[in-house]
Amino acid sequence: MRTFDQTILRTLSLALVGGGFVLACSSTVDPVQSDPSGTDGAVVDPTTDGGAADAKAPDEDKPCTTGSDCSSGVCGPDKKCKSPTSSDFVKNGDETDIDCGGSTTGAKPCDPGKGCAVPKDCTTGVCTGGICQVATATDGVKNGDETDTDCGGSNAPPCDVGKTCSKPADCVDKICTGGKCVARKPADGVQNGDETDIDCGGTASPPCMTGQMCLVLADCDNVLCTAGVCQPPTATDGLKNGTESDVDCGGASGVLCETGKLCNAHADCASEGCAFNNRCSVGKSCTQDHGGFTCGTGEYGSAGKAHESCCEEIFVNRPVAGGGPFYMDKYLVTAGRIRAFFDRTGGDVKTFVQGRADFPAAWVDNMPSNMAEALANVGPIPLAWDWADGNGLRARGCQTGSGGARTFYQADITPTEKNYYPQDALDEKPIQCINRPLLLAFCLWDNKDLPMRSEITYAWRGTDNRTWPWGNAPGLPTADFDTSNEYLVHKRGYMFPGYLMPDVSHHIGAPGRRFRGAGPFGHLDLAGDVFEFARDGRNNNGSWENHVPSSASTAAGGEDWRRYYAFGGRCGRR
Repeated sequence: MRTFDQTILRTLSLALVGGGFVLACSSTVDPVQSDPSGTDGAVVDPTTDGGAADAKAPDEDKPCTTGSDCSSGVCGPDKKCKSPTSSDFVKNGDETDIDCGGSTTGAKPCDPGKGCAVPKDCTTGVCTGGICQVATATDGVKNGDETDTDCGGSNAPPCDVGKTCSKPADCVDKICTGGKCVARKPADGVQNGDETDIDCGGTASPPCMTGQMCLVLADCDNVLCTAGVCQPPTATDGLKNGTESDVDCGGASGVLCETGKLCNAHADCASEGCAFNNRCSVGKSCTQDHGGFTCGTGEYGSAGKAHESCCEEIFVNRPVAGGGPFYMDKYLVTAGRIRAFFDRTGGDVKTFVQGRADFPAAWVDNMPSNMAEALANVGPIPLAWDWADGNGLRARGCQTGSGGARTFYQADITPTEKNYYPQDALDEKPIQCINRPLLLAFCLWDNKDLPMRSEITYAWRGTDNRTWPWGNAPGLPTADFDTSNEYLVHKRGYMFPGYLMPDVSHHIGAPGRRFRGAGPFGHLDLAGDVFEFARDGRNNNGSWENHVPSSASTAAGGEDWRRYYAFGGRCGRR
């Protein structure tokens, strides 16, 4: 049995009836301080039936003088007691406050601040300490203008997926379909989740494009986020964006990429050479792997090889009195670099040299104008302008059969004039069987020139007037086929990729293989391998065959159009 103090309240009720009124006094008991069911203050749906009882008063129609004479506290104008109602301005029946709460009178739930016994007595469904509470977004009840429990509406946070909604703003993902919050999609046309703009930005959507909103750099499609907006790409933003091939260079940026930077086209690079690995090459012609990046010690694919770009050049600070400083390629020009030249020009060398002040006009007519002519200029068949030796032989040794050696690979010409070695292996070797005008045209196209004879000689002798590029000793090898020599390719002392007679081009060494033979400034193969054409003639530096190397040179003259299997060269500039 529950016990509680009872406080007698005096309530004055004015009941207007016609032109008069009835004064009724009533003694009622205050709302209970705790619910005997144990649900006092509990959160329940205020619309559920709380077990309504018959509101009829036991003393209904009993004669009365005042409201205190009636159990309902209401004495009607006819001086008879009335049953409790929800509009009699009296807290009666099981109402918890005047004309609200309870179940027997059909009274509406009470507003916040009114008395209550259980949650359903309140409009908010929250009864705490006998008082109806104001609706909040954390009270665990769907109240106020919430569309679901503690979410939606104007005062609560947006609802999660699956909760009830009436408009997009009620939902955390801003999508309300069929009265339910729906999960966001990657391209739903709505800025939701942690997106910074419609369908972009944040952690789950693609980056935003220029002009869209952002919070941090990662919200933007590789452009800067400044003042909350993704900015247009520039060549100074420190990012690889727009059409750039690398950070702030290439593409339409207006800035050329330096060596080693990423590229998509030759035009992206300061060197005008985008290599096979999509990196800007050291030189315009060193873009292919074989013959472009295979100069140095060790054979391709071998353990311990030390290869670098075949376009590397070395600055030589020669005194002004001796002719002044110059640059000269570290390595001989490879067949692969000449192939790149032909491929890039389509073999039309004539158009390239036409009208150039640095190319003799008298040589232009003999320059190739298409690929077929270009191949013929480094092929086995003598040309009308080829220089003839004392025996009347032209393009001597440029055949692959009968003991010839041609390093420029091309399709088989006849059943006997065919390829014995793979193109990759030949592209790595120095070009030979090329005349001086065509080699000059190549060097000019490669943004260089042919070196002068004096420059080649200085690179050989250095400042100490040495006998050999590597010093005064050791001397030259004396035995043929001595592959142990590490100073120069000479007397058939090199043999790669194998020995396949009648083509003896395996004796011609890829540039840089004889690393101990480096000159005083670092140039390789100054002695042996192939004679070197110069701007003003050729140097007598010996060859892979038995031609004895020397630092002496021969002035330009009748040999301009000589093609020989031991003549090649390197580029330089000044």
